[in-house]
Parts: sequence; C-alpha cells; structure tokens
Amino acid sequence: SNGKVIEIINDLLNAEKTGNINWGYNFKKESIVKLIEDVINNFSSIALKNNINLYLARPENKIPDIEMDFMKINTVLSILVENALNYSLNSGEVIITPEYKNKYIQVSIKDRGIGIPQEEKKRIFSRFFRGKNAIKILTNGTGIGLSIARNIIKIHEGKIWLESEKGKGTTFYFTIPYHKRHK
Repeated sequence: SNGKVIEIINDLLNAEKTGNINWGYNFKKESIVKLIEDVINNFSSIALKNNINLYLARPENKIPDIEMDFMKINTVLSILVENALNYSLNSGEVIITPEYKNKYIQVSIKDRGIGIPQEEKKRIFSRFFRGKNAIKILTNGTGIGLSIARNIIKIHEGKIWLESEKGKGTTFYFTIPYHKRHK
C-alpha cells in the first residue's frame, strides 16, 4: 500500500512538472465492483483486528464497467477505506456502496467513527491538513492522502466530497463520469 502511494505521489509531482495532468495514467474499461472487492480483501485483516465490519453494499442493478485507471482509483479507495478504519470506533462498520446514476458511477464510503468538525470540513482536502480529533486518535500521518484522492478524481473528471458530523461518522463520496475518454 505504501509503495503504491509513493508511486502515485511521484506521478502527481511529475504530472505537475510537465503540465500534463494525464501523465502516468492508464485508462481502461474496468469493473468498479471488482476493484471494491479487491480493496475490501486488502483491508479485511485490519477490519477484523479492530472488530469493524467492512463490506460492500451490493447494488440492486448491475454496474457497467467504466473507463478509469484501475491502480489510481484503487489508491483513492484505499485512502478512504484506511481513513474510515483508522477513525472508526471498535465494533463499528464501514460500508462501501457503488451506484450507477445516469451519466456517472458514484461510490460512497460510510463509517460511524469520530466524524469531522464543521469548522474543519473546508480544509479536509488540503495538503498536509489533519483534523484535531484525528491527530488525537492517530498521531502519525502526513495529511496528504485526501489531497491525493482529490487530484486523482479530478483527473478522472469526477467529484469528491463528504458529509460528516463530529462524533457520528463520515461518508465520503466520489464520482467518475460514464463516458469514453478521448486520448
């Protein structure tokens, strides 16, 4: 996981230097559900150790494959799931829900953890920012994960946002448009 994040950071830095935002991206039609299953499998032992139920809320309708960079979206999901697990209380749950909505795929990652105070929400995607209550629970961390996730979603022409209430949990959402990318 750390190796993947380092690779993504290097890609983002190189893309910033060259001015080509698609530098280092490999867009192919892939299954978002398969990707979510992979991420859940990668984090299942951490969830089990912390007594957190991590699962996929299976959609009622089939979700079509979507053009994306599998590894980059894996990184986004990994960042969001790891945060959800780190800031959840024991015996909680983390639910990942994919949906197909007309012109895009939307994924939500919901936890019942510590939540994000209202006054910190506007800075949550800033580089190196960490919330005060997050620092109390997990002292080590760079505060760069959500910034990386935002940049990856932006390059996918999607959106990322959150809903949260301090002490009641957080839900992160991201979308990826369902259209063929022009190379």
